[in-house]
Amino acid sequence: MSLKEAESLIEVAKEELREGDFQGFLTSLKRSMLTSMRVVLRALGISPPETDNLLRLYLVIPSQYRPAIGEPEFEIFEYKYGLAVYNMSGAVPLEKEFLESSLDLAERVLYWAQSLTQTLTP
Repeated sequence: MSLKEAESLIEVAKEELREGDFQGFLTSLKRSMLTSMRVVLRALGISPPETDNLLRLYLVIPSQYRPAIGEPEFEIFEYKYGLAVYNMSGAVPLEKEFLESSLDLAERVLYWAQSLTQTLTP
């Protein structure tokens, strides 16, 4: 698990979006964010819990190291992600703004992780 993997997952997500695979797009973004947070936790000497919930993982990060992304952004992403990925009937339409903000969120988490790990590693 590395930040290169997290970065590569964002590229995979962009390709999935171009192909119209919205569930794949969101899942790849979520995996990228989870990977980024786990890399940071390991760099801090904290064993990341086994969870696929971004907010839970975010709350494990000591407050002084958390990204400048608030809990509400992760809550909204988790809620809408759940609706999109587990909505087999397609009854809940995906908003273009949600897709764009999800990509932005994943890129911000990756950038935060890259910056922080560079300062933590001698």
